[in-house]
Amino acid sequence: MKSVLSSKRGAVAAFALVALLLAPVAAGARRAPVWPMDEGSLLVYPQLLRHGEQPHRDFETLYGPGNLWLLDATYSVARPTFGVERTVGLAYRLAIVAAIAVLVWPAGAPVAAGSALVAGIIAFALGLPAFAWLGALALALAGLAGIATALRATGDHLKRWLAGGALLGAAVVFRLDLAFGVAAAALVLLADGRPVERRRLLTGLAVAPIAYAVHIARAGPRAVARGMVGDVLRQSPGRRLPLPPHRLEVAALLGLAVTGVIALVAAGTWLRRNRQGDGAVVLALGLLCAGTLPQAVQRAEASHVGSAAVVCVGLLPLALANLARLARGSRGRVSALNGVVVVTAAVVVVAALAAPAILHPALGYGERSLGLIRSRSAAVHRDGRWVVVDDRHQAGELRALLHDVDAVSRPGQRVFVGPANLRRTNYNDTFLYALLPELTPASYFLEMNPGSANRRGSRLASDLATADVVVLTT
Repeated sequence: MKSVLSSKRGAVAAFALVALLLAPVAAGARRAPVWPMDEGSLLVYPQLLRHGEQPHRDFETLYGPGNLWLLDATYSVARPTFGVERTVGLAYRLAIVAAIAVLVWPAGAPVAAGSALVAGIIAFALGLPAFAWLGALALALAGLAGIATALRATGDHLKRWLAGGALLGAAVVFRLDLAFGVAAAALVLLADGRPVERRRLLTGLAVAPIAYAVHIARAGPRAVARGMVGDVLRQSPGRRLPLPPHRLEVAALLGLAVTGVIALVAAGTWLRRNRQGDGAVVLALGLLCAGTLPQAVQRAEASHVGSAAVVCVGLLPLALANLARLARGSRGRVSALNGVVVVTAAVVVVAALAAPAILHPALGYGERSLGLIRSRSAAVHRDGRWVVVDDRHQAGELRALLHDVDAVSRPGQRVFVGPANLRRTNYNDTFLYALLPELTPASYFLEMNPGSANRRGSRLASDLATADVVVLTT
């Protein structure tokens, strides 16, 4: 009895420590400056849905409609503000941490707490925008966690299979490019499930095709194909960065992510073959992680690599713990254990090299929230809408710009926001549209992406000609 109580207390203490370490990082990230284009779209696009506009048909986005639908629903209950959007982003990250804790729990409380801490630090180091990618990861991991608890429990838990499948399907509605990882993970679970469980899982997964059918009916098949396939292919060459990454810490983080995938697949395959533990779940996690690697390599810089590392590196402790356990039970015990020790030592070295890519932003957020360093950021408010910018000088410039727009515009007129050089469309201050809700966006290209807005035959010039007010930024 005492050992059980001691174990429970140890688990509570471990997760309390995780919460204590992550809380200041999350608080600092919540008050960080707005991401002008990527986060700006999360403030603007859901509001356009409320006026009957549709993704891909009326404004450019490369992703599925799921995240915008959820934000639209959230904004209909709460105000469409910067703070509400970041609260959704916080919920995504907390869901990732919680799901990983549930998935890793059979490996022991210390390993589960370690995985939750690693995943949480990486997720919060990315800031708190409600990015579709992190929403998709949260849904996929929650779906796998639900199915994992059904596999571990005795008796029938068919509702968990149904809910798990629905969450996995919803993840694909957020990010279509996660479909390969979700499909591979689902195939493993289908292979290990009973016929009635398979039917429930497949029924839940039907969320994805049903949601896309609704979206295609609203936006039109041609617009959806152009937005989610054609535009992605056109923009990819202009978005790519060299591989391996030039920065050592980013290259090391990418290496850790790949190592996590290999270790999870190896451990899951070994466990499943020997019918031990959570073999199917670990293998499914490895395949889901493999499906995240294109996100890392398509633009190999800290934020994109970190987006994949949230799960690939976050689940690495689970993989190493299972490999060590399997090595202890193998025939060639000594050599197998030596191999695991060597791999673990190599992971520690690479993790030390990768640490600056994650710890630098994470510690910065934490230190600012605790008052250890002074934050220079400043908030700009306008009619109940607000954003945080880098410093007071930028805040003053933004207030002056908004005042000038007010002086020359009337509600209902059309406004165009773009870079000063419209031949180089690789960036835009999209968040400005959110601060000017009384004006109508004058362009399909509220974001500016290379190879799309500036391609030959683009409608950018004709859109610009319809604007009553033009705001060009540098």
